[in-house]
Amino acid sequence: MSWPQDEGGDMVYEVPGLESGGEPPPMRPEEVSSILTGAAPATLEEAEWYWGKISREDVRLKLKDTPDGAFLVRDASRVPGEYTLTLRKGGINKLIRILHNNGRYGFSEPLTFVSVMDLVDYYRQHSLAHYNPKLDVRLLYAISRFMCKDDDEEGLENLVQNLMRTNEELEETNRQYNKLSAEFTTASANAQQFRLRLNGISQILEILHEQIKISEQVQAQQHDRTDKMKLSQNCTLIKTKVSQLRQTSLECKNRLEKATHDSKCLDRQMNSIKPEIIRLDRAKTQIMMFLNQKGLSSEEIHARLAQQRESSETTEEYGGYGDRSEKAHSVFEDLYLSRNEVEKIRLEAQANQQQRPHKSSKPHEDRNTWFVGPISRQESAKMLQGKRDGTFLVRSRNPKQGDTHTHTIDIYFKALKHIKIFHEQAGYGFSIPFEFQNLMDLVLHYSEVSLEKHNPDLPTTLKFPVNAHSY
Repeated sequence: MSWPQDEGGDMVYEVPGLESGGEPPPMRPEEVSSILTGAAPATLEEAEWYWGKISREDVRLKLKDTPDGAFLVRDASRVPGEYTLTLRKGGINKLIRILHNNGRYGFSEPLTFVSVMDLVDYYRQHSLAHYNPKLDVRLLYAISRFMCKDDDEEGLENLVQNLMRTNEELEETNRQYNKLSAEFTTASANAQQFRLRLNGISQILEILHEQIKISEQVQAQQHDRTDKMKLSQNCTLIKTKVSQLRQTSLECKNRLEKATHDSKCLDRQMNSIKPEIIRLDRAKTQIMMFLNQKGLSSEEIHARLAQQRESSETTEEYGGYGDRSEKAHSVFEDLYLSRNEVEKIRLEAQANQQQRPHKSSKPHEDRNTWFVGPISRQESAKMLQGKRDGTFLVRSRNPKQGDTHTHTIDIYFKALKHIKIFHEQAGYGFSIPFEFQNLMDLVLHYSEVSLEKHNPDLPTTLKFPVNAHSY
């Protein structure tokens, strides 16, 4: 798409005109709060970004040194009855004419917007790349005619006060987000520790059950009463250990469920706060931009904000977080068996155990049962064709530089479905946080935990590795 040159070197894309909107009335001081909320205006004349009959030179001055995404709408200067959207992109003013036909508005056919306000509101949420690939930017910072009024003697002080309030709200919202983020990290770390512990306990219980079976078999064959009594006592001791481990396992499961639930809730809260942080940050940037245009230097603006920050930090030095690492470790202190005790039991059981072929508790523990390498999606579909629900495999891929999607889980559940696995420095996972150290940990975890959290259409675990023939 070509961009004809407008006078003065700005870029403009010519489109049919729009009916004139006339000279808009000045905004009242009390209307500034509605500007900061980002609420859509009821009429064009009420829109902060509509400047009416304003010259190109005035537009250039108002957009000078503004960030990408700054914009305003004015009456077109070439043809009466037309409007022009002026948008800052790459340090240049881009001019876009707005079409109007049969009560509909837009940049190009088909026209889909019922008003200029709807058009602007849409492109505040979506990139203009939908209209022109060279304009990958949204309408982020409205150049408000109220904030830029030159005849308002109190305008500068009003802007400063609005900046202070907006900055205070932004920092408070950031503190809430950071607090939730710290709690989310702790809950996720706890959940991973409980998963690892449960896996270890499961392996030890398998060994102990086998040891009890062997001990009972030896007792049945023993004729010496003294030896038989010793074997019985040893078997009773092992059963006691088994009972303790089962109690510990139950406690771990309960805590894992709680940590997982807490993690989900915290993640939802964090996501609900993000849009507010973005809105406040944009509002702050916009007000600072207007203060610069009114002659207040960046140094003076930052000095005022720093003074405000210092006064708030005296009462919130640490934000009430405490020592997170200490808390993360202390959650295991009241479990029934220490790690040393569990390891001692495992070693004692192995020392007394007769030689026998190793049998994994799950085929998942053999990587070859589910990892198939870099096969195609079509080959994967053939391998899973006709399999029962819950059958899965993991295939690798060769991602481009910067692409963290390294593996894919293909699983059959009523139909063939695919789940992307991402690998970053923190580990593996379906989404942030990437909490699994390797693929084995991820597969073992989701052999016990439903995939429904990541895909509502998958209320199943990774049940059956595709190459496990006896499961």
